[in-house]
Amino acid sequence: MRSARPCTPSRARCLTSVFSNITARFHRAVYAGCGNSELVAVLDHLWDRTERYRYILVTTRVDESASSHDHQEIADALRRRDLRHVSRLLAAHVKRSHDLTRATLERAERSTAAQGNAREDGYRLDRDRQGPSGR
Repeated sequence: MRSARPCTPSRARCLTSVFSNITARFHRAVYAGCGNSELVAVLDHLWDRTERYRYILVTTRVDESASSHDHQEIADALRRRDLRHVSRLLAAHVKRSHDLTRATLERAERSTAAQGNAREDGYRLDRDRQGPSGR
């Protein structure tokens, strides 16, 4: 098992760019097949607006293997033209992505809050050591 390399800001940008490019091409190929240019334009716009969430997932070392597996299953079902199965797979993929993003953001929020509380506790300890007058 390889150990994960640290995710520096420049590496995160590179990984986000590569991952986002591959994922964007896959997603666009899937929804472009609908033949509705207005819907494709709306989905392209939504894709661009959600880039920050994909960046967060990459920079927090989220394992993309589940997403890759989803993509493979979706592609296989599309090749078979099993639209009912494609629909179920897409719904599950969107839900999994949403749940993962939400959990990642909540974890980051808890971590930030804990760091803030630790700083406040340290401030209180320093103030208590100084006595009631603050000296």
